Amino acid sequence: MHILPDLKEIEHTFSVEDGLVVIGVHSAKFTNESVADNVKNAVMRYNIEHAVVNDDGAKMWQQCGINCWPSLLLISPEGQPLVLLMGEGHKETLKVYIKHFLAYYKDKLSHKSLPISKTVDSIQHNENLMFPGKIKSFANRLCISDSGNNRLIFIDDYADENIKSNVVIVGSACGEIGMHDGEFTNALFNQPQGVCFLNKDICFVADTENHAIRKIDFTSGTVSTIAGNGVQSNDTDGGKIGTQQGISSPWDLEVFITDERKSVLLIAMAGTHQIWAVFMEDTKWWKGKEYKAGTVVCIAGSGNEENRNNNYPNKAAFAQPSGLALFQQEKMVYIADSESSSVRRLDLRDGKVSGVVGGDKNPNNLFSFGDVDGVSTEGKLQHCLGLARGATARNAHKLFVADTYNHKIKIVDTRKNHVKTVISPKFNEPCGLFQNGDGKLYVADTNNHQIKICTLNEDESEILSVSVFKLDNIELQPLTSDVIVNSDKVYTLPVVNCSNLSNGAFNIHFNVALDDNLHFNEEAPQKWSAKANRGVVMITPEGGKDIQRFSVKCCNLLRNEKETIGNNDEVYVKFQLYTCLGDLCFNKQFIVKIPLRITDDQKKGEDVNVSVVIGRNNVKVSN
Repeated sequence: MHILPDLKEIEHTFSVEDGLVVIGVHSAKFTNESVADNVKNAVMRYNIEHAVVNDDGAKMWQQCGINCWPSLLLISPEGQPLVLLMGEGHKETLKVYIKHFLAYYKDKLSHKSLPISKTVDSIQHNENLMFPGKIKSFANRLCISDSGNNRLIFIDDYADENIKSNVVIVGSACGEIGMHDGEFTNALFNQPQGVCFLNKDICFVADTENHAIRKIDFTSGTVSTIAGNGVQSNDTDGGKIGTQQGISSPWDLEVFITDERKSVLLIAMAGTHQIWAVFMEDTKWWKGKEYKAGTVVCIAGSGNEENRNNNYPNKAAFAQPSGLALFQQEKMVYIADSESSSVRRLDLRDGKVSGVVGGDKNPNNLFSFGDVDGVSTEGKLQHCLGLARGATARNAHKLFVADTYNHKIKIVDTRKNHVKTVISPKFNEPCGLFQNGDGKLYVADTNNHQIKICTLNEDESEILSVSVFKLDNIELQPLTSDVIVNSDKVYTLPVVNCSNLSNGAFNIHFNVALDDNLHFNEEAPQKWSAKANRGVVMITPEGGKDIQRFSVKCCNLLRNEKETIGNNDEVYVKFQLYTCLGDLCFNKQFIVKIPLRITDDQKKGEDVNVSVVIGRNNVKVSN
């Protein structure tokens, strides 16, 4: 998952027409991951645009001599292996190799397009959610992380069947990916997962693919970032304040209140295999440590990917922790440690880490998974992603587990370290769940794109009935200029002609310059993104970080069909830039809009050269 953004950038830097083809080879670890439909769901969930081979049985893995995930293999036109890179962080190195090999093999490469369509276009479902991740409630306010649509959905009085007047959507109404703070309708997220409430008006979000923690404030109606900066970090220690501290793939959250009534936000940091915390106030922590308000720091886990328990928190180790459940009174947080297929326990009094159920006694064995009821390591799970504490008086010492790759809900007795299956209809990779005070179990049935409401029998050993939580009034809005623009300044260019034949591609070449002695902030992420308002226009690449000179290729997908594209067809290129004048910095966010006119002319479309000059108080766009 961590190299997917790198691959996307490489695909946008070197196209198929340049001679580079990216093929993902999926060699499964878990049994569930080798099923073709589940691979397809994962491709859709993570917006993978290149072809993916399901290496069922790991034959290619063995024949290529691969030893670890991820591995990157560059192959010549004759099929010779040229370079093998293992692990993360090789993007720039890979770019250098690709650039030189494309030049070396120039005369032997094909430069034709490939007939590859996005798998995400084949999603068929009747709900208005897409791959919902986590779900939680507080004071009768429900929050759903609609991960595939990159937004959060809040519903007040959610037990009322008529919820149309009680819904608030935070994030893009059209599923736009990004990282932007501001008012609810202008904020942007990227695959948000875990959520938790400080109170009814403050909710925190693990904005997973943005590597950030976001704060949703209903009092002000705004979203802000309290940790992380949009860039993945490999730091396993932390200690900086707020957005100065980079983090890696946060997956779930809980708020712990200390004896001194100080709020501590706990983070399941899947990317570095650790548990982190954001200290919301000046706090005295265990073993005499003191942290200033806003400090973001690792509190447990060495950073090694292991299932290692230890009395010393920094010597313990986790394997992609992805779910949290807090027992406030007992001062314990339980952890769904997905890659070890186990449930773990972190004592918030002294940092001791211990096992509960699943996994193996050997801390290096991350392949001990299955589907078995039992005590401690005799019980088996398969890539569990979600936990929820029992909310009724009789089961306050129990945990509900989203046993994701077994497509089941299980319940753990934390006093006996025993796990058993809750008899129920099968789900499809459930990721999040919670129980309300009435005993109803709400489940994010992720691959079914639904929230399920489950009624259990008296001893909670069986789900008696399941209904679907209806969300008919929150469908995605079409991708229109009003939705894309939000509050940004828009600069509209003259209409561009584009042939309706397959050779009707045209390029938009951008040349960006700074005026008034401005310079780019080298420490800030400069980026642009491109979209069309309808799916009949394909844009490559869809974004990038090379700001001063870049090109966008637009193709009409209608081919020889007689359908006429109307005047509402447009291409939008959005800029998010950070410029400085000495120590004074300016956030420059604007959109260049290019209207399209489709013609029957068999000539190629017209290339467009766009000049963008950014001043301190204005932006000049011309062609």
